Amino acid sequence: MILRLTTLLALASILSSCGVAHTPERLADLTTRALYEDNHDAAVANFDERLKLRVTREQVGAISDQMHSLGRYKGLSTLHADDPGRFRYKANFDRGTMIVMVMINPAGHIAAYRVKSAGRLQSE
Repeated sequence: MILRLTTLLALASILSSCGVAHTPERLADLTTRALYEDNHDAAVANFDERLKLRVTREQVGAISDQMHSLGRYKGLSTLHADDPGRFRYKANFDRGTMIVMVMINPAGHIAAYRVKSAGRLQSE
């Protein structure tokens, strides 16, 4: 009985570690990283079907170029949630930041994603 219970707990632990929670911040980070890497397919992987159809490889490349001009991508910082389902993050780079705005639909997909320059860091 104890062996069976231990086996079940171990299996549950393994299975729970396989699934990654797709929080709004995680979705925004995955998308931002994919854009930085100029990876169209990964960038739209978590978009809803309507948004997937609107994003071109050229747009992904242009955003990637903008991001690379700011240096290495260092991750997101939470700014705030505007309304339910709408979130703002600061994308941090070596030489500046960008603002990432996402809207998550009830199914948990990105229904809107916008990134804009927030500025360059001043050289010392």
